Amino acid sequence: MSTLIEAIEDGQDWVDAYPEISELLTTSLLWLKWVDMWNEQPYFTDDEYPFPAPAIFLEFNSESIDETGKQGEIVTMAVTVYLYYVDINDTHDGSRNQTDALRFSGYLKDIHRALKGQKGLHFSRLTRTSFAKLDTPHAGGRIYGQTYRCVVSDNSAMKSYSTDIGEDQGFTLGKGPIPAAPVDTNPVYDPSELL
Repeated sequence: MSTLIEAIEDGQDWVDAYPEISELLTTSLLWLKWVDMWNEQPYFTDDEYPFPAPAIFLEFNSESIDETGKQGEIVTMAVTVYLYYVDINDTHDGSRNQTDALRFSGYLKDIHRALKGQKGLHFSRLTRTSFAKLDTPHAGGRIYGQTYRCVVSDNSAMKSYSTDIGEDQGFTLGKGPIPAAPVDTNPVYDPSELL
């Protein structure tokens, strides 16, 4: 069983974690122009719907899944936040546009500040586990991914049963005579044949 389990909710769903994390990012990062699910969009800009940059793409993968019984699962998730930024400036010391080029690293820090330690209705506390640069899809494009770990309680496969029996059915608990067994008016067999 995962050691990251805090107080997790029964109705959690990793699919619903996506809009929650997106909302955290869009309300915290005023410079952000686009949030989407990761589908390697920066590598296929001619085929993809056009998007403005700086953009963030979210990818959800399971690290481990533990059974809880009755078809429930505790899923340790890896949520990778890809930052895509386009500039043609150089970052080397003394370059003419170094300040603008280094804005990218500031954006990475902003993302980390916005997410570190956050939790929502559909995910437990986010903890960063790694970050890495990805190959640049074209000149001027930069992509970094920061991966965060969280736990989700996935009960989507559990059977749900209604416990609502409607209005008061007029029964009470207590001592009393045992009611007679109902008489079967349409038996499958004739009881006299058993003798």
